[in-house]
Amino acid sequence: MDEKRVLLFNVPRKNLDPGTSFLAREPFAVESCDTAEEMVQRLDKTAYKMVILNLPAGGLEPRDIVYTLRHEKRASSKAILVVLCPDEKITEYKPYLSKGVSALFPLSAPPANLETALGAILQVAPRVETRIMVRLSAKVHQMASKHLCQVTNISRSGMFVATNLNLPSGCEVTFELLLPGQPMTVTGEARVARQTLGAGNRTNGLGLSFVSFKMDGRARLDAFLHSTDGVKR
Repeated sequence: MDEKRVLLFNVPRKNLDPGTSFLAREPFAVESCDTAEEMVQRLDKTAYKMVILNLPAGGLEPRDIVYTLRHEKRASSKAILVVLCPDEKITEYKPYLSKGVSALFPLSAPPANLETALGAILQVAPRVETRIMVRLSAKVHQMASKHLCQVTNISRSGMFVATNLNLPSGCEVTFELLLPGQPMTVTGEARVARQTLGAGNRTNGLGLSFVSFKMDGRARLDAFLHSTDGVKR
């Protein structure tokens, strides 16, 4: 799977948290910066899939970014360019949508709506909110352990599992998904993409990216996702 690099410039975590949003899942790799100088250096060296900026900041306006990114030979000249801005700036910034800015969102946009919109732009597999059970088997420090956990959302690319299990990023686990209406479990292997520690309204858990499926597991998961009507995806 090709890595998709995303650069965040001056983006508040309350609007888009790279640790809990889809950006924490493979194949995304997120970098952040807060100064214009550092941002330009990064745009020179790295071919980002998407650049998300909170403007105005550091004396920068959309016209500066469009010129810097689109009209100079930089590694990220073809990146998807997303601008967040105060609500009162939306009308002023709208003309730049025809001059190189790919998408424009007000800072008042609910984080869930912003994440959904960005996911659509990047063609991220939609997630289904659910409450199904999964058995995880992990081997850490030469010790194997099995755990029964609850999946809170799932997509073709991975799932979030509510658990106090502490596993490092990159750790591989085997899973057995107990999908409703299916007599056999969907089994395979997944990799830990992130760990979330409960704070505020967050749930302790693990973000897992699917690595492989046994037998017809992929097809049966697809069928489950396709048949889940009426659920926000």
